[in-house]
Amino acid sequence: VDGQWGSWSGYSSCSVSCGGGQQTRQRSCNNPPPSNGGADCAGSTTSQRNCNTNTCSTTSNPVDGQWGSWSGYSSCSVSCGGGQQTRQRSCNNPPPSNGGANCAGSTTSQRNCNTNTCSTTSNPVDGQWGSWSGYSSCSVSCGGGQQTRQRSCNNPPPSNGGANCVG
Repeated sequence: VDGQWGSWSGYSSCSVSCGGGQQTRQRSCNNPPPSNGGADCAGSTTSQRNCNTNTCSTTSNPVDGQWGSWSGYSSCSVSCGGGQQTRQRSCNNPPPSNGGANCAGSTTSQRNCNTNTCSTTSNPVDGQWGSWSGYSSCSVSCGGGQQTRQRSCNNPPPSNGGANCVG
């Protein structure tokens, strides 16, 4: 099925208040989208037109602020259980000047991330023996004594229900 264009969006605000600016509108190839090897829509996804072509007066006209591009999203605040990512934008494209209006809306946007459930129990870790200590001094000076050495179950120690060292 070949793709067909959806409807055009409305035009954006004019980029300037006088002297000639641009307005942009957009459309998507989604009515229907191409499928099963069908062709993409022909043409552009955007359209522009001139606006506010009147000459600017010698006195300063107010310039309303317009939003700049969004930044990328930040890293997720958690690895599981549902966190937040944030992105930012500035009112600098252009900034308001000569008494023009500030940008409407928020400088930040958030979205949910890592919404997978956190495990309530960590995986069990079986204990493993650490290194042997050196031999102790002999228990007697003659006639057959004993020497001992030790090791601990600490490499790693058992945790989260894991088994103790054997032996």
